[in-house]
Amino acid sequence: MKILHIFWNPEEKRLRALVRLGIFGFLFLILTIAAVLAFSSFSSFQEFMQSIWLSSFIEVLVTIISIIISCIFLDRRNPAELGLKFSKNWRNDFWFGIFLGAFLMAAIFLAE
Repeated sequence: MKILHIFWNPEEKRLRALVRLGIFGFLFLILTIAAVLAFSSFSSFQEFMQSIWLSSFIEVLVTIISIIISCIFLDRRNPAELGLKFSKNWRNDFWFGIFLGAFLMAAIFLAE
């Protein structure tokens, strides 16, 4: 019974955080491998480069799907608690994130 407490948190009635993180990583790995296999059939480098935008979009989609599945079934929380929701100000948040990312990368480049 005590060995079960290594993997299960009885107060929260769910798996412990490290176990949930491991399962999420495995789920993400499996979905990523499936996405890579779907795009590995290109016969030339040119075809692959033409599809790089599509494969990037699919990888972002795989990431979001992994997070939502893990949030609902492993973490037993609403995905909106992670910020995965569209509010009326989502465009402002999106552009602020784009600007912040670019600014931080430029600051790192200038510091080096």
